[in-house]
Amino acid sequence: MAEIRLIRPSANQMRSNLGVIEELMASIRAHGLLHPIVIRPRAKGFEVVSGHRRLEACRKLHWFVIPSIVKDVGDKEAYELSLVENVQRNSLSILEEARAYERYTQDFGWGGVSELAAKIGKSPSYISHVISLLKLPLKVREKLESNEITRSVAQELLWVRDEGLQLKLADMSSDGGLTVKEIRQVAAVSEIGRKDEKQEDSGVGPFPNGWVRDSSQKGEGQVILKKAALSVRIALIRLDSLIEKTHDPSVKKFLVQERYVIHRVIDEILSQSRTSA
Repeated sequence: MAEIRLIRPSANQMRSNLGVIEELMASIRAHGLLHPIVIRPRAKGFEVVSGHRRLEACRKLHWFVIPSIVKDVGDKEAYELSLVENVQRNSLSILEEARAYERYTQDFGWGGVSELAAKIGKSPSYISHVISLLKLPLKVREKLESNEITRSVAQELLWVRDEGLQLKLADMSSDGGLTVKEIRQVAAVSEIGRKDEKQEDSGVGPFPNGWVRDSSQKGEGQVILKKAALSVRIALIRLDSLIEKTHDPSVKKFLVQERYVIHRVIDEILSQSRTSA
């Protein structure tokens, strides 16, 4: 047991907030604290290693002492113990998890991805992929944090290099307009456009699809045409998905006919792109 008044939160706490703890308080009130918190000795008291929510719940229940396991560990081991418990309990949001991994491997420099993976029982690729979510634009990360988009969607958005398109796709996904598969297809299309630009930059010339790098005189028009072609391709991808889902022959026939119309629109945009190049 340790006196609650002598215990302070960890300076390296991983959760951005403790969330709603009324349910946890009710459970502790009814059944007691089933799992002791882990603390470590510090000057004039103790610091939480794991169990911040349990500590706060007991504090709000006006407990004076709390079941505790005392471990005399340094900063690195304390962080690892906390991280292992949070990962096992699945108590961190995906971005809290990403920040925790980033702090361990980059900010604190305690070890690389492979070393951390061995410590917490995850694969190095899993940790790398989770950390990579921090590269997403702020607005996309906010949608991920609020569960407006899924982690699978966020991972696919990493392959889209254009930030404006990332935001647009995130909005469409949060509204239920795009699936993970469709975003993957859009990412592939946008990557083709990006490679075309790089090819133009190196002086090789336009690709067969007609997307060309903007010049100083005609840059604005080329950018708009390129974005227009990409927007229509996105519509085509969405339409293909709807065609796959429908079982009504007449509806499917109509949508297939409209698909040809969209193809003609793309051809016209690309033709105009070549003309204005």
